[in-house]
Amino acid sequence: MLGSSALQQHDRVEIRLFGPLAAGVALVIIGALSAVFLWAHSEDRGARQREELLVHNGIETRMDELESAAAAELIWDDAVKHLDNRYDAKWAQDNVGEYFSSNAHIERAFVIDKAGAAVFAMADGETVSPARYDAFAKPTAPLIAKVKAAEAARGRFKAAGRAKEMISKPIQASDLVMAGGAPFIVTATLVQPDYGEALPSGDRAPVVVTADAIDHGFLAVLSKRFLLTDARLGGKTAPGQASIVLRNARGETIMPLSWTPQKP
Repeated sequence: MLGSSALQQHDRVEIRLFGPLAAGVALVIIGALSAVFLWAHSEDRGARQREELLVHNGIETRMDELESAAAAELIWDDAVKHLDNRYDAKWAQDNVGEYFSSNAHIERAFVIDKAGAAVFAMADGETVSPARYDAFAKPTAPLIAKVKAAEAARGRFKAAGRAKEMISKPIQASDLVMAGGAPFIVTATLVQPDYGEALPSGDRAPVVVTADAIDHGFLAVLSKRFLLTDARLGGKTAPGQASIVLRNARGETIMPLSWTPQKP
């Protein structure tokens, strides 16, 4: 058996031998845990940023869809005949109001005549008073001005007669706007002929304004498309949530949009 002095010496030897080793192991464990934490944090942040980019692009895609739907209906000789050459309220109801509501699922549509006055309005599938455009007139004025500038740059069409190819390209402008206290994706589209059997009667043609509300219905579609959880508009973004700020073309804030990001 070892004496007490020998035991003490043995303990000191173990401490000298294994103390630094234990400390080293502890540092390795702490380092590994820190690396895992930093990796997880980095992965969470990366996943959140990817979702934010997807949602931003999704809103841009919806804007493109609205422009395509409007161009398909409004670059048309019939549209020129019934909205420009002679205003036909029944045609507007069927081919602007009903068409955009039923086929493109657009919630608002307005026909603005060549003098700049609203002559037709549709809201939620129903024909309503053109005065409903009043809430949109100011925020959409820059879009209509942009469309009219492009119309002037295009110039007048040549004499009527069916062409072999389409004679018009879309003249449109879109943006995010606040109208009546609510956010909308708005598109202004110039009425133009497709093959030239009917041409605008003057230098200025009517413009059709379509508006898609960014509301609970819009969020439901966005959430389904991008698998978003707890998406909501407005308010402060809670820690750990993903978010984007909806802005118009001038960089002005429209409204924040936030959701709970997926975990990688």
